Amino acid sequence: MKPFSDEVSSVTLAGLTIENGATEIAIYGDLRLTADRKGLEAATELARFFAEARDKLASQPNLPEAVETVDASAVSTVKNPFG
Repeated sequence: MKPFSDEVSSVTLAGLTIENGATEIAIYGDLRLTADRKGLEAATELARFFAEARDKLASQPNLPEAVETVDASAVSTVKNPFG
């Protein structure tokens, strides 16, 4: 998955779910890095992803100060009209 490249990609790395977006990336889950080869592999994968994200942002000549995001508390739920 290439960071900030689309609005539909999702991947799980080391127990974290990473959802791609054009203007933001959501990361959630439970991360446990263990002091073994499996932990090293997970740390390496995560470091690679974050380095790609940083490089993508750093390469943008007109990177805005901040992007607009949706405040989850401002979203309201409506009754389903079909059931």
